[in-house]
Amino acid sequence: MLKIEKDSKKLISFKQLKPAPLPATNELRQLIVNSGTEFFGEINQELFVLQNVAWPTEAAQVAADVVALDKQGRAVAVILPHAGEESQLARAIASVGVLSRWKLDDFLKGYPKEEEDARASIATFIGSDPRGVNVQQRAILIADRFDVTVLTATKWLRDQSGLDIACVRLSLGVDAVNTEFLSCADASATSLPVYQLLQPAVAEVREPLKSERKPLPGGVDRRRQLRTLKYDTQHLRLGAGSNEVPVTHLIDLSDRGLGVETRDALTVGAYVTVAGDLHGSESAVKLEGRARVAHCKRSNGAFRVGLSFEEIRCQDLY
Repeated sequence: MLKIEKDSKKLISFKQLKPAPLPATNELRQLIVNSGTEFFGEINQELFVLQNVAWPTEAAQVAADVVALDKQGRAVAVILPHAGEESQLARAIASVGVLSRWKLDDFLKGYPKEEEDARASIATFIGSDPRGVNVQQRAILIADRFDVTVLTATKWLRDQSGLDIACVRLSLGVDAVNTEFLSCADASATSLPVYQLLQPAVAEVREPLKSERKPLPGGVDRRRQLRTLKYDTQHLRLGAGSNEVPVTHLIDLSDRGLGVETRDALTVGAYVTVAGDLHGSESAVKLEGRARVAHCKRSNGAFRVGLSFEEIRCQDLY
């Protein structure tokens, strides 16, 4: 998405906007319900959003935030992030399970006075008798970031069970006059697996002996976070918008992210590109991907930055 600046005759990329937190869950839900065509159109989805859904009281804890139907008549459970929720994915699966038992009348319970109008609207949307809806179900997870375990699990569900489940990443940007812009991107195709970041030494996750720890490249013992401090950062770069931020020192590397030192400060919550090579004493990997700035603190004339991987691709160099 590009913003057109008519006065200066320039195009401004979304990355140049100031990042901002997403709206609260209730507000985000209302925005989606009120503008379902526009919102889902951003990710090339054509859905009929049911504005009023009478979710069963006994299943309230796993209720989908938004329920919709696609052009094939499949029920779609839309799952938004909730503060303190242990697993957005688990709620998605449970919601789909509840929806799988619904008949057309269950979808129309929220329209007691306008049931016939709603029935006719659904029939027009799917282009057939609405009594045949909900033969299959889908799920869409929406959040500002996704843990690699969620992306891995959703890919496995698609490949092994055939469940159509997508992950949509949202970003909110604000321009100089506080106009807000919402950007949507399908994160389902993120390259995996991140746990092979330090190939080949960590490809085997079992320890040979209980009393022995297999070393990572550079002679560092395996830890749960797969850390190493033995890589130089001569060719590692971070990109923030149109600017490039060189990395002066690698503090920490794990399957979840990077800890680095930079000369320049980075905005917490912003997204940066990660590109370059990491060379160790026994191996080297090429990194390319995207990360979120988790924290940034001044330290001894430099800035210590924690980066949480959003998506990452790696390739062994030797």
